[in-house]
Amino acid sequence: MSSIDFNALSDFLKGIVGDEYVFSDEAAMLAYVREAGLIEGIPPRLVVKPGSTEEIAKVLRLANEYKVPVYVRGGGSSYSGAGICFKQGILLDMTRLKGIIEVNEDSNTVQVWAGTGWTAFNYELKKRGLMTGFRGPASSYTATVGGSSSVCSIGLGSAKYGGGGDQVLGLEVVLPTGIVINTGSCASERAEPFMRYVLGPDLTGLFLGDHGMLGVKTKVTFRLYPLPSYEEYAEYGFKTEANAAKAINELLRRNICISDLMAFEKFATEVRAKKVTYWQGYEAIVILKMEAEDKAAIDAQKNVIRNVLSKYNGVELPENKMAKTMIGGFFDVFFYARRDAGFSLGMPILTPAGKVAEFWARMRAFIKSVEDKWKKYVNYSGMVLIASANACESVPTFYVPWNYDMDPAARKEIAELWRAYYSEALKAGGCLCMMGRGASPLVFNNFSQNYISFIKSVKKALDPNNILNPGLWPIEW
Repeated sequence: MSSIDFNALSDFLKGIVGDEYVFSDEAAMLAYVREAGLIEGIPPRLVVKPGSTEEIAKVLRLANEYKVPVYVRGGGSSYSGAGICFKQGILLDMTRLKGIIEVNEDSNTVQVWAGTGWTAFNYELKKRGLMTGFRGPASSYTATVGGSSSVCSIGLGSAKYGGGGDQVLGLEVVLPTGIVINTGSCASERAEPFMRYVLGPDLTGLFLGDHGMLGVKTKVTFRLYPLPSYEEYAEYGFKTEANAAKAINELLRRNICISDLMAFEKFATEVRAKKVTYWQGYEAIVILKMEAEDKAAIDAQKNVIRNVLSKYNGVELPENKMAKTMIGGFFDVFFYARRDAGFSLGMPILTPAGKVAEFWARMRAFIKSVEDKWKKYVNYSGMVLIASANACESVPTFYVPWNYDMDPAARKEIAELWRAYYSEALKAGGCLCMMGRGASPLVFNNFSQNYISFIKSVKKALDPNNILNPGLWPIEW
C-alpha cells in the first residue's frame, strides 16, 4: 500500500469527478473517521464525491488498476462500524448523488439516486401526494436511501410494509470491477424498472443488506403508494409482557391498517411511566398508528384491533400523546435522543414477533449480570420495539455520555460491554441487520463454515482484487 502514489491518483480522480469533489486535507479526512457509533476507522487518503454512475465506474476501474481499497459511505448514521476506512485508500461519499430520477405512475414506482436523504425524499414525494411504504429508518435526518438498502433497516411504515429492502423493486449497481448492471425488470434493456421477481434469480436481493461489500448502489426503485387521507393513533397497556407479545404477533399476522407499531418492555415502561403517568400499573405498552383512505376504513379496523388486543387483556389507554410523539415524530425523537443522551450503541436486534417477551427477559438478565459496568457507563432506558411485517426489532436505548468518548480506558471497557451484549443477543436467536466492522465478527461466529465459504466465493467472484470495503467483514483472502 505504501507504494501507491496518492498524489498521482488524486490527479486522475480529479479528472474523473472534478477538482472540487476530491479532498485530501487532514481536517476533511478526520470528518470521515467514524460514523454515529463507537467504532473508529483510519482517515482516508482521499475522499471522492461522485456525481454519476459513470464516474463511480471510472473510479472503481482506476482503483483496480492501482489495487487501492475503496470504502463507500452514505449518511454516516450507522452504529456498527460501516462507511469508514480500515486500510489506506479512497472513500466514496455518495451524498452528491441525490434526487428523484423518475416518478412512473404507470408502474406505481419511483427511481431515486442512492445518495438521497430519506427526509428530502419523503418531502418531495409528499408534495405529489405519494409515499413509499417503508419511509426511512429512525436516523432519516442523515440516512440515505442507499445506506438503508445496504443494511435493510427498519423504521417508519415497517409494521405494514416491511423494512428497507422489502419495497425495493430493482437496483442499478456498479460492481467492484467497474461494470454497471441493473437488476429486476430493468435487466432487460427494453423494460422499465417496475418488477423485482422476473428475468431469472432475485439478484436485487444479493445487494440488499450487503453493506456495500458486493457493489455500489447508484439507483434504487421503490414501489409507490398514495398518501393516506386519514391517520389515527392509539396506545394499549398490558399487565404482562407475554400477553403484549401475543397481541403484537396476532396484529402483524393479520396485516391490517396498522402502518407502525412500537412497544416498550418492562424496564422501558417503568422509566417512561414516571412522566407518562397513564402508563403506570402496566408491564408493557403497545403504541400504534393506523392509516387508511377514509375514516370509515379506520373505524372498521379499530374494532378489529380492539378485539385482538382485548383478547390478550390489553387496555386501551385514555391518551395517545406518546404514540403521536414517538411515531408521528419518529425522526425527531431519535435525532434529539442521540444528540442529548450521548453517542448511541443501540443496534437493532430482530426476533420473531412471538418471541419478544422471552428475548426481553433474557437481555434484562444479561444487563443484571454486568450491572456495575452498565450503570457506570450507560444511559439506559430499556428496549424499544419496532415492528416489521412478521418480525420485531428490539432497540436497546444504549447511550454513552460524551465525556467517556475521550477516555481510552473507558472506551475499551465500553466496547467490551457492547460486544458482550450483542453476543448474548445472537446466542438468544436474535439477528442483526447492521453488520459493520464492530458487529460482523460476532455475526460470523454464528454462521456455518459452509455459509462463510459461500459468502467468500461470491465476494471473490465479484471483487477479485478485494477492492471494495476490505476489512468490513472477516472474509479476507
